[in-house]
Amino acid sequence: MQNSEELIDNTELVNHTVDFSFSHGPSFGAPARIVVGMVLPIFIFGLIMSILNLAFLGIFLTLIFIIPMLFVLTSHTGVQLCKRTGFFKEYTTFVGLKMGKWKSSRGLTDVAILTIRKHKKMSGSFGGGVLDIEMAETGVYFLIPTHRKRILIKVCKNKKEADQWASQLAEEMGKKLTIFSPKLSQKTIERRNR
Repeated sequence: MQNSEELIDNTELVNHTVDFSFSHGPSFGAPARIVVGMVLPIFIFGLIMSILNLAFLGIFLTLIFIIPMLFVLTSHTGVQLCKRTGFFKEYTTFVGLKMGKWKSSRGLTDVAILTIRKHKKMSGSFGGGVLDIEMAETGVYFLIPTHRKRILIKVCKNKKEADQWASQLAEEMGKKLTIFSPKLSQKTIERRNR
């Protein structure tokens, strides 16, 4: 048994190689990115004018608005996996820089495919009716044994692609391919039986 100091200094656990990298897409929806994309040039023009006039307060104020706008436009999320160490990293990119922390997937013993339904409501611009759009997102998830906690690994286009990725990831990461079936706690069972 290794002591904690040896584990901390173990380069095998510190140096992770990226064997799989999956992007989940933009962090913000299309409407927010469109609005920011239309407003951002105005602030960039204001920044340029402030720099030319050496208006330090103007430079400071425009940067306060430009940095969050760049985050809305360029931020994406995803997951990276390391087969050798069994670690994963949920990351967010901002202006091309990946930020995230490597975590152990030891407690995430199962791999399952889930289809999650998402609703979007769109309304007409002149007070017309509301259009409710339902979309299904099929993804491969790592799960704890009770299936109460899940980590999205890959968003797939269809069930066939999800089946292929789930079986490949289960085999290569040493996890059990299973069907999503969360265990109910005794408290929940009692509440349902009332």
